[in-house]
Amino acid sequence: MSGAPDFDPRRDLHHPNPAMVEFQVSEIFDGRWYVGGPIELGPGAVVLDIGANIGVAASFFAAECGAAEVHSFEPIPAIYELLRRNLARFEACRTYNHGLGSASGPAEFTYYPRNDAMSSRFADPDGDEVLVRQAMLNVGTRPEYCDALLQGHFEVESIECPIRTLAEVIAELAAPRIDLLKIDVERAEEDVLAGLDDPAWRRIDQVVLEVEQIDGEIERIETLLESRGFRLERAQEPQMAQTGVYYLYGSCRGGAER
Repeated sequence: MSGAPDFDPRRDLHHPNPAMVEFQVSEIFDGRWYVGGPIELGPGAVVLDIGANIGVAASFFAAECGAAEVHSFEPIPAIYELLRRNLARFEACRTYNHGLGSASGPAEFTYYPRNDAMSSRFADPDGDEVLVRQAMLNVGTRPEYCDALLQGHFEVESIECPIRTLAEVIAELAAPRIDLLKIDVERAEEDVLAGLDDPAWRRIDQVVLEVEQIDGEIERIETLLESRGFRLERAQEPQMAQTGVYYLYGSCRGGAER
């Protein structure tokens, strides 16, 4: 494994629920879903990891892709502490305990202590449970077991967290180019993208978003990215069939005007 020869994500990434680590490692390291479609990422890359959770994607970018800088943003303090600890071994990784949005300031987040990866500013506990149940059925979980396995996983806490804009963050970075902007923020994708300005857009070469199809959100994001010169592809993991959750890949490499 380039960048960290002794790193094993299944052994070295920690979370109170080992099944959560296994799910994310399978998706990100084994499935390589964050570098699908037209995405090219290699040694020396600069990555912005928006919605970092416990650091599985960031460790993949550092260990597997050899990224030189991975800037990971996670607003919820309990999750951030796991992120910070999990990424401490990687010199390339820098962590930030705030979220990203259309405007700077405080914001209320819905935190699921037992399913923290789906915590979000725009969480929907009922909808999130339906989505996860469908994903479980897709991988062969027997229907009679789903309710028991999901019991209590969508009990919520409301937490106020700080928000900054991507325009502010990118302006402060020394890197002249962002090789990959990764966004996985559980229904807050459009709000995050609204925090970009023209100078920030011009520094972004590639994007990957995990987006749920709600009220035409995917088409709106595709229209926005195409207007900025990105060539797009859309894909769906087999285990997310019938959920409306897709990966959206965009590349602007080759000098397109934005």
